[in-house]
Amino acid sequence: MKSEKTLLNKSGFWFISAICLCALVTIVGCTTTVVPVEIRATVASFDGTNQNSGILAQLSDHGVILFTNAVQRYSILAQKYGSRCLPPVTGKEAVPFTANTYVDVKGKTNALPSAPAGNYWYLDAEHTVKFGDMNHWNKEDLAK
Repeated sequence: MKSEKTLLNKSGFWFISAICLCALVTIVGCTTTVVPVEIRATVASFDGTNQNSGILAQLSDHGVILFTNAVQRYSILAQKYGSRCLPPVTGKEAVPFTANTYVDVKGKTNALPSAPAGNYWYLDAEHTVKFGDMNHWNKEDLAK
């Protein structure tokens, strides 16, 4: 008789221990949620050997002078996300920048570095903001 009570006591102990362990795992597993960290750029990306994201300068009208690689990136993003913008963008908003000098946001006149013709492009302030928005949407999609 004593051995039966001891066996019953031990099996009850293990049964209750198993229930408590399952409850603990369920509580911990259901209350902790893993949330991905939002991607935030802290430095400019490289465009060739320069760390400028393809942006040469911001002008006094808050438009920007872009290199060809940035314009290509803008066009790709416009194809992917252009319909989200109001009015929608087409990717053809950048126009060739042909002047030899520009006035930056501080009012200083600067000379453009020498480069092959067609290497500099102008994007107005409105589309520069939309470029940033589309780039942000692209990073969010990559994080999914």
